[in-house]
Amino acid sequence: MADIASTAVGTGLTFWDRTAEYRKYIRNLGDNLTALETKKDELGGVYNDVNRLAETAEGEGWIRKHDAAGWLESVRALREEADTILADGKWIMGKNCLCGLCYRNCRSRYKQSKLAEAKEAALDTKLGQGRNFRVKDDVAYDPAGPILERSLEALRYKMDELRGVFETVKQRVKGEEDQHLVRTPEVRGWLERVKLVLEEEVGQILERGKLELDKSCKKEGADFHSRRNFTSISTSADKKRAIMEGLLGERRGFTELTCKPDDPLMVEIALQPPVGMNSMFEEVWNWVEDESVRCIGIFGMGGVGKTTLLNKVHNQFLQVSHDYNFVLRVVVSRPVNLEKLQKAIWKKLNLPEDKWNPSDKESTTSAILELMKDKNFLLFMDDLWDAIDLLIDLGIPCHDHQNKCKIIFTTRSVEVCNRMKADKSKKVECLPPDDALQLFRQKLGEKTWIAHPRIPEIANTLVGECKYLPLALVTVARAMAGTTDLEDWMIAEKDLKWQVDMEEEVLKKLEFSYNRLPDEIHKRCLLCLSIFPEDHGFYEDDAIALWIGEGFLDECDDVHEARTYGRKIYRKLRHACLVEFIAQTVLVGEFFKMHDFVREMCLWVYSEHGSKKKKVLVQEEVESFRMGDLKKWKDAERISLWRVKSSVYDTSLATISCSRLSTLIIRDTSLRKIPDELFLSVPCLRVLDLSDNEYLQELPGSIWKLINLRYLNLNIAGAETHEVPEEIKNLSNLVVLILSRNVLVPAELISNLSSVRLFYWSNTSRYWPTLSKKFCEIECLEALEMMQSMEEIDITLTSPEGVEKLLSCPKLPSRVRGLCLCRCNGLASFRISMPFMRRSGYFQSLYLYRCDFKEIEVGSGEYEGSYESPGRYSSYVESLAPKPASFASWDCFQSLRNVRIFHCTGLENVTSLIYHAPFLENLCIERCDSMEEVIVGDIEDNHVTSNRVFPLLASLRLDDLYNLERICRRALPFPALKEIKVRGCFELKELPLNCDSAKNSLQVIEGEQAWWEGLKWDDPASEQVFSTKFVSC
Repeated sequence: MADIASTAVGTGLTFWDRTAEYRKYIRNLGDNLTALETKKDELGGVYNDVNRLAETAEGEGWIRKHDAAGWLESVRALREEADTILADGKWIMGKNCLCGLCYRNCRSRYKQSKLAEAKEAALDTKLGQGRNFRVKDDVAYDPAGPILERSLEALRYKMDELRGVFETVKQRVKGEEDQHLVRTPEVRGWLERVKLVLEEEVGQILERGKLELDKSCKKEGADFHSRRNFTSISTSADKKRAIMEGLLGERRGFTELTCKPDDPLMVEIALQPPVGMNSMFEEVWNWVEDESVRCIGIFGMGGVGKTTLLNKVHNQFLQVSHDYNFVLRVVVSRPVNLEKLQKAIWKKLNLPEDKWNPSDKESTTSAILELMKDKNFLLFMDDLWDAIDLLIDLGIPCHDHQNKCKIIFTTRSVEVCNRMKADKSKKVECLPPDDALQLFRQKLGEKTWIAHPRIPEIANTLVGECKYLPLALVTVARAMAGTTDLEDWMIAEKDLKWQVDMEEEVLKKLEFSYNRLPDEIHKRCLLCLSIFPEDHGFYEDDAIALWIGEGFLDECDDVHEARTYGRKIYRKLRHACLVEFIAQTVLVGEFFKMHDFVREMCLWVYSEHGSKKKKVLVQEEVESFRMGDLKKWKDAERISLWRVKSSVYDTSLATISCSRLSTLIIRDTSLRKIPDELFLSVPCLRVLDLSDNEYLQELPGSIWKLINLRYLNLNIAGAETHEVPEEIKNLSNLVVLILSRNVLVPAELISNLSSVRLFYWSNTSRYWPTLSKKFCEIECLEALEMMQSMEEIDITLTSPEGVEKLLSCPKLPSRVRGLCLCRCNGLASFRISMPFMRRSGYFQSLYLYRCDFKEIEVGSGEYEGSYESPGRYSSYVESLAPKPASFASWDCFQSLRNVRIFHCTGLENVTSLIYHAPFLENLCIERCDSMEEVIVGDIEDNHVTSNRVFPLLASLRLDDLYNLERICRRALPFPALKEIKVRGCFELKELPLNCDSAKNSLQVIEGEQAWWEGLKWDDPASEQVFSTKFVSC
């Protein structure tokens, strides 16, 4: 019995629980009906408001929107359904007994209560939608047809108004022209633009509008595509109407319609349509239209098209309305004739001729200034060679002028742009290949172009030979114009007969830039570069080392001063557009080259304008050393041979005397042997470069008899090991010695080279040869330490013993300019002591290549170990964190500018190195798999303020750092940063930048698009600022 009772009770409780929801709906029927009725009444009020809004709009000719009409219809249906539910619910509510304690037909009550609740929710949804219909535009729209009709009507009205003014101005101008006056440039441009607007542009819009309206009438209503066309035409009509209003405003600003023909404000310069200048012109013209830009410099090499661009800008002013009331164009040339310039300004200002007094410069300048102060002036100056003080020299105000002014000039030097304080400067480059060919065809003439099917093909070759320089293209094309015989074209292609004319018309113009160099040293340095092949790229450091070896910089007291002077010379050559910057390297300065025509000019100048062509010989792809070729050497002073293919030579080489030869370059060849007799015939040789001959099996013994050598480059970098003989001590005049690691010089011989001032010992070979015991690193360093003449060392070390020796030397650190640790395995860490750091006053570049140490520690104490026990690092006093005042003292690298770290897979960070290199300019880290942070920890926790980190950094490059998560933990100012390049750093999610970082310096952030899109920013403003700098790679 007990089990039965228990089962019955359990069943009853289960039933009670499962019917709870059912009982709730039965019990809450009344409440749900009340809530439904309230929501229905509330929705009814909103319905009435929306319907009234729609009916009002329709009364004004608008059309009810589909979403508003649909909402009203659905609300009507829902309210009817709600009324039914309410009526049925109230009837069911009345069917109860036992004073309401019992319900009849519980199932009906449950169902009705649930219906009421669901309908109340539906009404609430519609209520929320209805509240979005607030204004007329929400429920209806103005039909496109009437809008278009109103726009077209307004356009016709404005067109009629403008036509009336146009006809009046035209009649006035015609009447004044009958009196021998000429229309002003502003009026001429205005009449042309108005004519175009009235006769073409407005008519097209009106015709399109009429066609669309007619189509709509035939269809008895506009479909979707018609309404879209209505809107487009209406918008065009409104814009054109605004343009016409602007033209009417311009007319009201005219004070004069005509002027005297002998004194027009501007006269159009005859100019054929320039080719390939559109983008440059648009950029310069944007500056012209910017009133905050007052002085614009256009610079570039001779013959590149600066004057053409200036003239195009000049002529554009004749096509636009402007308010300049004084315009002057002058050709300055050289030497600058200030009296001539002032005379032109005086005449343009209509000052009395009898008052002109060139001997009284002060009064002349004051008279010009007095009138110019009230002018809106536009000044064009072509061929400016030196900066002019416009105010003091000419009486022309500029940057402080109270009225509107614009000065546009051309020059060959960016330095002139800087000294003229140009607000904007534009370098004019050579043409792109397609545009260059188009210009060539234009100057050649179509008749010649189509004279034979092969002429365009040969012409394309000649264009390439001209290197796309406009002046050369024009000169060559003019020389070939009218030449229709294919044989003549083939001869021109092969023998370059047009070069005679090119020398006269191109090279002499390029020579102007050469002649304007400050002194003979600059000129010699430039000419020296011309003995390398076309398009050869130079590293800035290598070029300066060559200049030192040539003796061009011997007036300097030491190598460091020569380096500084060499950089100054390079900057001057670059600013004069005589060499072209290509890229900034991490370790060896800028990478640059000479434009081919600049090189041709230099060779032409060196050969005394072509009269002594054998003074310089530059040959590529030479087959061999043969007597026929070597006979040309007798009169040569400089010879450059590249990519010689074989060592076949005549035994009579020794009979050739090259007594004038001072420079010989034999590079990048396939030679296994260089004839020994070759160097017996060049007793006066001062520069010998045998670099990049990696197949060479032995060095000619006669090299060591060249007692006048000053520069010897044996950076051979091949698989063979070359041991230098004892005779090297004969080279008593040697100043620059460059060796690869496979060229072995016994330490005792190095100490005999008492004149050597620059010593480069690097490893550029892919073979990584094992060093001979005769030339171990420790012995070499000891020998270098003892040399009194040595001033600059660039060295590669491959052993922990060598690193330890270098760091412990008392004198050597002050001579090290570049240091490379290459595969220096066995070091747990790379520790740089404080004494080494303090003594390394010229240490500029550090390169770590495939080393396995985990950390770099800078700023340790004195070295405590023994020099005679290499193979391990001795103990250091551990005090690596920089002191607060370290950057103001010698407790940091004062000259370290460049750091590159490649494939040091165990290196975890470079924190200590960065803290002790406050003048770092270039940092490149590649393929360091263990690196998660460049700078570990918070900067200020190490007593270093953020403005002390990377204050001079210009370039930051991070490649294939797969685990790098951050550069540092707070934003840095980066006041000098120009570029950030990131590749393969997929975990790097943030950059240490904010809105105050790299202001006015950053030019580009380069990286993968996916990486950029995954970056996180502390604030949207920073992301917006730097998004404009990003370029996908």
